[in-house]
Amino acid sequence: MKIIIIAPLSAIALRTRLSKIASILVERDFEVFFIGWERSSGELNKYATKGVTEWPLLRGGGYSSRRARALYPVWMLLVFFWVLVRGRNKTLYCLGWETAFPAKVASYLSGSKVVFDDADRFSMLVQFPLKIGAVVRMLERWTSRSSFLHIVPSFSRYEWRFDNMIEIKNTPLRGKWSVSEGQAGSKPSRPLILYVNGWVGQTRGAPIFLELMSRLNARGVGVLMHVAGRVDCPSGRQLIALPNVKYHGLLTQDEALELYGESDLVLTYYDPAVEINRLAESNKWGDCVFTGVPFVVNSEVLTARKFLDAGAAFAFPYVDHAALLRFIEEQVEDRSRIVQARKSIFLLKDQAFDFESQFGTVIARVTQGMGKR
Repeated sequence: MKIIIIAPLSAIALRTRLSKIASILVERDFEVFFIGWERSSGELNKYATKGVTEWPLLRGGGYSSRRARALYPVWMLLVFFWVLVRGRNKTLYCLGWETAFPAKVASYLSGSKVVFDDADRFSMLVQFPLKIGAVVRMLERWTSRSSFLHIVPSFSRYEWRFDNMIEIKNTPLRGKWSVSEGQAGSKPSRPLILYVNGWVGQTRGAPIFLELMSRLNARGVGVLMHVAGRVDCPSGRQLIALPNVKYHGLLTQDEALELYGESDLVLTYYDPAVEINRLAESNKWGDCVFTGVPFVVNSEVLTARKFLDAGAAFAFPYVDHAALLRFIEEQVEDRSRIVQARKSIFLLKDQAFDFESQFGTVIARVTQGMGKR
């Protein structure tokens, strides 16, 4: 069975959610192809995924730049024509509305089956003028309703619900978290170890983390921060240059999970000025549940409430640097709150499902759909 993943990324490995999906599909003997957008030269080969045939539909633009934003319409046109010409009667797994919408329009002529994975709702991610935003939301709803499946990380982001919608939470793969689970309950290390991973950008806490670690460094407080992932802003680059910060670059899932076992707290900050950030569904929270490491989040993130209510996380306003600094300094002297939060977050594991168990529903419906062709 063949499935084609289409996403505006250089490689599958650069998006945790897609990396997990590809791993499951390959393990279940799907023939997996990836059609992507190589943002920076060489990334496609550097981050190739075993068992997946990958090639770029678009090259260049980088990340978070004017040129990158200007190339999105080009990406949408290229997806439309590729599906029209080469995607005939194929099963297409499309990441994001900017991929699923042109693919779905073309599918009326190509006969393709479109699975729409809406990991970050486009209209919440990009700030549009009022009238344009209304049109985009209308087209999102149409794409949701007309796709074979619409996969979402949380129903809370939508003002509609269709029968083809499936909620798949961002939790780890079953085989990935067992390695680090045994380490998570070990006695706290000195210095206090913080962990930041994923996209370390201007709206993902980089300025906050820079302020925190700069002040701790100036005061000589015993705190070390591990940083892993993509750093693409000035604040992030200044952060990883600090002597009390260790930058690990882009890591595999296994490598990133191992660092949870060495850490006392994970920091997950989302600038609330961006609408979707207030409804974040972080992969890191699922990793924290399965590895028993509590996290810190800014209080404006509404979707973190269940963790806060359970005593498994800590929250402070996004711009309140002093409150976060004070909290971290207190934990250096007394780890009792972290120890209690570890116990609380482990209890949540009984309420969570590993990613394989959740994604099995998608595979069953896609396979059934293939059989009906």
